[in-house]
Amino acid sequence: MTMMPDLFMEETGNPDGVPILFIHGGGGANWTWEEVTPYLKDYRCILPDLQEHGKTGLSAGDFSISSSSLLLAQLIRDRIPAGKAHVVGLSIGAQIVADMLAVVPDVIESAIISSAQLLPMPGDQLGIYSETFMAPIYWMGIAPFKKCDPWIRINMKYAAGIPDRYFQIFKENFQTMTRNAWTHVMVENFRFRLPAGMERVHALVLLLAGIKEYGSIHDSHKLLADLIPDNQAFLVGANKNWSMAQDHNWPMNDPQLFAETVKAWVSGKSLPKALKLMKSG
Repeated sequence: MTMMPDLFMEETGNPDGVPILFIHGGGGANWTWEEVTPYLKDYRCILPDLQEHGKTGLSAGDFSISSSSLLLAQLIRDRIPAGKAHVVGLSIGAQIVADMLAVVPDVIESAIISSAQLLPMPGDQLGIYSETFMAPIYWMGIAPFKKCDPWIRINMKYAAGIPDRYFQIFKENFQTMTRNAWTHVMVENFRFRLPAGMERVHALVLLLAGIKEYGSIHDSHKLLADLIPDNQAFLVGANKNWSMAQDHNWPMNDPQLFAETVKAWVSGKSLPKALKLMKSG
C-alpha cells in the first residue's frame, strides 16, 4: 500500500471538542485563521497548510484541488475517531470543500463554502488559464517585486484584501512562493468546475459570498444552492465599507463575525443577523 504524504497542521481549542477543519485560500496558510480560532475555544480547530503552502511546502507534492481533497480526507480519518468533521473553506479552500463533498462525502459532517469559483471566468475560452500562459505572468508580475515592500503592501491590500497587520507574514509567504506553486494555484483556481454529484450530497451546506464579489461567484453559489438538497446561502458585507477583496477575504477583516457564523452553523443555532439571505435564481 502506498502511503499518502502528510500535510503540516496545527490544532487549537478543546482537543475533545467538536472537530472543525479549516482550509485556507491560495497563497496563504493556516495563519489566515489565527484571529478566528480564539473565538472557538470550545471546538477542536484543525488547521492544515496545503501543498506548496506554508510549512507543508513541497513535502506533499504539487498543489491540486483533487489531491488536496484526498489528503484532507485522510487527515480527518487518521486524526478524528469518528472519521468526520465539519469542514470550512475559503476561496480555493472552498473549491476543495466542494470537491470533497463530491468525492469523499463520508468525512464531512457539514460544510461551509465561502466564495467558491465554479464557473468560467472571462478569457477562459481563449485558454489563458493554463501553465503556459500563467508562468510568464509570474516572471513579469511577481518575481521582480519580491523585495519591493510598497508593491507587496498594495498587492496584499487590493488583491488579497488582507489587513496591514499581517504584512510581515504575508511578505514572507509572498517571497517564498515559487513559480511552480503560484502557477499551480492559479491554474487550479481558474479551471476548477462544479463537480458532478452535488445533487447527491447529504451533508448540510452553508454557502457564503461577499456582497461585492464577482457575479460568477454569486452565480456559482446559486448553482450549488439549486443542486445541493439541504443548504442555506447568504451574502456578507452588506453593512461594511469593504472593497471586493475584503469581501472575499472576510474572515480576516471580521474574524469575530466569521467565528460566530461557524459556531452558529456547527451548533445548529440561528446565523448572525449581519448575514443577508442570497436570492435564488
